Amino acid sequence: MKRKQFIISFAVILLFFCFYFYYRTDVNNENKEKKVTIKLKKFITKTVDNTFIEFEITQKGEILKQENSKIRFAISGELLDGQPKLEEGQSFQKNQLLFRLNNLEAFSTLAAKKVELAQLLESLLPQIASKFENNIEKWKAFLDEIKPIKRLPEIVSPLLAAESSFLEESHFMQTYVKTKMLESEMEKYFYLAPFDGRCVKLFVSSGKKISPESTIALISKDTKLLSKFTIKKEKLDLNKKQKNIQFWSENGEEISKGEFLRSSKINDKSDSLEVFYSLYKINESIARSDTHVKITFKQKTTVKCIAVPFSAINGNIVRVLVNELPVSKTITIIGKTENHYLISGLADGEKLILKKI
Repeated sequence: MKRKQFIISFAVILLFFCFYFYYRTDVNNENKEKKVTIKLKKFITKTVDNTFIEFEITQKGEILKQENSKIRFAISGELLDGQPKLEEGQSFQKNQLLFRLNNLEAFSTLAAKKVELAQLLESLLPQIASKFENNIEKWKAFLDEIKPIKRLPEIVSPLLAAESSFLEESHFMQTYVKTKMLESEMEKYFYLAPFDGRCVKLFVSSGKKISPESTIALISKDTKLLSKFTIKKEKLDLNKKQKNIQFWSENGEEISKGEFLRSSKINDKSDSLEVFYSLYKINESIARSDTHVKITFKQKTTVKCIAVPFSAINGNIVRVLVNELPVSKTITIIGKTENHYLISGLADGEKLILKKI
């Protein structure tokens, strides 16, 4: 009996230990799986797949302010257009008739005097060619500049003594001086461009009566509106290649189109330089009220790389998972977008750690 009880007790104990070890093994396996799961979920990763990336570069700059001159008349009268009609943004040449006041009789008289002067000089050209062969071309050019709607050109100097005497004897000099004096008297009725430039702003339209010294328009010596950007020297070739660039205000409004014009010398201390663009197709109202501009153009990397968030990089160090453990690696930053660095130095298939959970 005792033997039988002993066997039964031993069997129960053995069975108990079997269940105990089975339970412990199962729990350990479950804990191991949990630990592995926890380890795998500690980081958000990105599998490296290097490729050539096209990305956008945005540069911020400014429109250069211009020194403007005011067009005014000393007398009142009805404003009339010049030749050709002047419009905002339009370029003009020195001595071009920009505006005039309504005085048809006086204008006709002056125009007739200029025609008379031109005809006189034209009749003298054969004798000038014979007597002063070396100077004939300058007098032909002078003749081409005598026009009813332009200010008389200045006498070509210096004059030879014999040349001056010939012009006096032929009454050319006397006719020129009289025409010049009449033109000076007439200047209160018309406005000739004092320089090569462009029209910045018009305040009064043709046909309106103006008051003395009221501003008719603003003009500038700069024939083109310019913008300036400060860039790193390695970006110079990229800027030069851009064509028909769109310029935007800081608020995202279209300002104009533009093209590369020139660059300054490189600043050795900052390794930077200034680049200038000429603007055309200009939205004048925005260009004058908001001088800050930006341009955006596309660039493609010359080496294969990946884009990663700024937060995944510390200096030039990133972390990757090796056997489920984080390992630091050195990379090269080859570019930057608004939210990402473009980096090289990692092998395809590596697990780049983006952030810790």
